[in-house]
Amino acid sequence: MQGDEASLQKALNMVHKNYHEYVAVLFYASWCPFSRIFRPVFSVISSLHPTIPHFAIEESSVRPRFVFSVFCLFFHSFLASFILMKVFFGSTLSKYGVHGFPTLFILNSTMRVRYQGSRTLGSLVGFYNDVTGK
Repeated sequence: MQGDEASLQKALNMVHKNYHEYVAVLFYASWCPFSRIFRPVFSVISSLHPTIPHFAIEESSVRPRFVFSVFCLFFHSFLASFILMKVFFGSTLSKYGVHGFPTLFILNSTMRVRYQGSRTLGSLVGFYNDVTGK
């Protein structure tokens, strides 16, 4: 499911209320080349695990609105851009443990496991098997 911050809240509610044994959440950025590689793989894995709700949250749908105006003002300065990224990541996304893209978590009511493997389907299948036992 493609989503925004409301979808993220829905995913978290599913976990907290034990509606599903596991929920997968992918945070990605449309401008990120690694996200462009990983996003289709995430779609395939979601079809291989239809009992696990899958949410894909694009970073622009959860970032604070003031970042856009600050980014326009400081675009030409590398240092200012770095500070801007720290402000961006120090806000909504970092609250969920997202410090780069893509970031994938499998969650349930007692744990949150971050995927740290390669961006291949085989590696992702292994991760799902290890975490969910399915």
